Amino acid sequence: MTSSIQHFIEGWLFDPTVGKFISTTLAILVVIALVRLFRKLLNRYIQEPGNLYRAKKMVTFLGYFIGLSIVVLPSATVLARWPSPSEWLAPGLLSRSRR
Repeated sequence: MTSSIQHFIEGWLFDPTVGKFISTTLAILVVIALVRLFRKLLNRYIQEPGNLYRAKKMVTFLGYFIGLSIVVLPSATVLARWPSPSEWLAPGLLSRSRR
């Protein structure tokens, strides 16, 4: 009984999808922590409220962009390996020469 549970847990933990999910989650948490840190550091260096607002807004926007890139780019590489529509829609149809 214990061996089957251990085998199930090991199979689940070593699943590539779970690994990608965990690594993506950790990367996004690191980005969130860095954005919060930079936003707090800006208070030391920028005194004018208007410039401070714009700088914080820029840091937040860059954090959103980096987080979105972390989520989208790995799936884009998976999609790049998929066959093109001409390969799965009508194999051989487009490669034939017209006579």
